[in-house]
Amino acid sequence: MLENMIVALLLFSALLACDFRTIAQLGWKSRSLYLLCTLSSIYLALIFIFHLSWFHYGDLLKAIYGWPAGQVVGYLKHES
Repeated sequence: MLENMIVALLLFSALLACDFRTIAQLGWKSRSLYLLCTLSSIYLALIFIFHLSWFHYGDLLKAIYGWPAGQVVGYLKHES
């Protein structure tokens, strides 16, 4: 867990160090979008650090494409 925390801390500190001046010059819309992306990254970093079984992007993709993909696979199995 400590190694994962160090990696995440290094990545976010590098992100903020590189983008600090740019963020200060952005308008409120761009800054809001940047904050949204950063919050999403922090959420995924928490899952990475603490090995949590929270909802992640794979679950979202499965919810969207799971049933249609199953239908296509079932159709192809019946054809052959």
